[in-house]
Amino acid sequence: MVNKKGYFYFIEIIFIVILMATVILSFPRAETSHVRLTEQSNLKAIGFTTLKNLDESGIFSKYIDPYTFTNSNFTAINTYVKQGLPSTIGTKIQYELISNCYSESGASENCGLNTTGNQDATLSEYIFSKRPVPVTIRLFSWRLL
Repeated sequence: MVNKKGYFYFIEIIFIVILMATVILSFPRAETSHVRLTEQSNLKAIGFTTLKNLDESGIFSKYIDPYTFTNSNFTAINTYVKQGLPSTIGTKIQYELISNCYSESGASENCGLNTTGNQDATLSEYIFSKRPVPVTIRLFSWRLL
C-alpha cells in the first residue's frame, strides 16, 4: 500500500511537469510580436513624417491643383514621397477628396482599401488643408525584403 501511494505521487509529478512544459511551449514568442509591432509603429511614424515634411516644404502646394484635383501632378508627388523614404520601404499613395478616392496615378478607386497585396502594410494618413477642400493623403508602406 505504501508503494502505491509513492508511485501515484511520482506519476502526478511527471504529469504536472509535462502539462507545464506543454503550456509554456505553446505560448507565442513575445519577442517576435514586439519586434513586429515596433516595426509597424516605426513605418507609420516615418510615413507621417515624410508627408508632413513634403507639406511644410511646399511640395504639395506646388503639385496639388487647388481647384481641379484631377489636374494635379501625381507623378511628381509620388517621386518626392519615394525619395523621402529609404529604398527598403515600399509605398502606395491614395488620395481622398470629399469621399472620392484616387490612386497614386490619379485614377479613381475605392477608398481606404489596402490594395498593395501586402498584409503587413501600415497606413499613415495626412490631411493637406492648404486648398479650398482638404485632401486626405493615405500612405501605405511596408518593408521590402
